[in-house]
Amino acid sequence: MLDSRAFHSFYGPMYGKLTPQEQQRFCFHHVNVVLKGILLVCVSSSIVQVTIGGKEWTDPYYHHSSVTLWETSTFAGYIVVAVSLLDLIYDTSLRLVYMVHHVGVLLAVQGLVFLIVNAPVERAQEMRYLGIMSEIGIFWGK
Repeated sequence: MLDSRAFHSFYGPMYGKLTPQEQQRFCFHHVNVVLKGILLVCVSSSIVQVTIGGKEWTDPYYHHSSVTLWETSTFAGYIVVAVSLLDLIYDTSLRLVYMVHHVGVLLAVQGLVFLIVNAPVERAQEMRYLGIMSEIGIFWGK
């Protein structure tokens, strides 16, 4: 994903002393941080625009953008799935607790999207509860 020469030039001999497996994990941590930074921007900016800015989820993210606030927030959910999948695929030292956590995150995100799409409006309180439970599940393993 990333060129190891960039890590060698930035971190110097510290990166060179790592085993190939540790270098791969080190690279993954950098990808993980970048993806979580994008996630934070997408979710927080959308929520702020809806709660404080008085916008609706169907409004454009920017003035003349074809991307809505809802699409930006769901994109953040896809980032959560991507980080979980990357961790499951590339981390060879992943403990069983974290494996179960990541599989649970994948199931929770998929199930939550299905419930939200199919839920009637009067179940808004239940959706808030499910959202809180999903957040607890997502951040429990970190």
